[in-house]
Amino acid sequence: KVRIYGSNSQLLETVHKFQTVNQVYYPTFFYFHGLLQSICGISKRMANRLPYTREIFPLKDGGEIGLDFLEPAQMKIKCKRDTLVLILPGVTSSSQTSYVKTLALACVSKGTSVAVMNYRGLGGVPLKTPRLYSGTNIDDLDEVITYLKIKYPAHKKIAIGTSFGG
Repeated sequence: KVRIYGSNSQLLETVHKFQTVNQVYYPTFFYFHGLLQSICGISKRMANRLPYTREIFPLKDGGEIGLDFLEPAQMKIKCKRDTLVLILPGVTSSSQTSYVKTLALACVSKGTSVAVMNYRGLGGVPLKTPRLYSGTNIDDLDEVITYLKIKYPAHKKIAIGTSFGG
């Protein structure tokens, strides 16, 4: 049985009402250890590359970032919405990082277009200037948003930042 500790008694009371918290967990016989579950889960997710379309986006200061686009049609999914989701990965992540791919697939499966911003020097984008990505400086993001407004003028725009990318 799971033991949950915390100082917020209301939250603890609510969590203990969840059925899964009160059940005993039995792993499959071939993933009997948590470490094996993690390794196998990560290796499976890492193996599948998504068919992004990459645009190398030139920045005003001479730097470059990679914009990886994933459209519902690329995944043979009917486009249901005129919505673009811009995913901003964590500081050392890219469009091919496991959690970013999972998020991109979740968005595309709902019929939205996705753009992932690969920061300077990451995700296969060459570092062209001495300036690196900084989550405290939004100049690069500002340029990307301006560009996406032109590329997708009729789409609603949503940005999702994860970790230090948010």
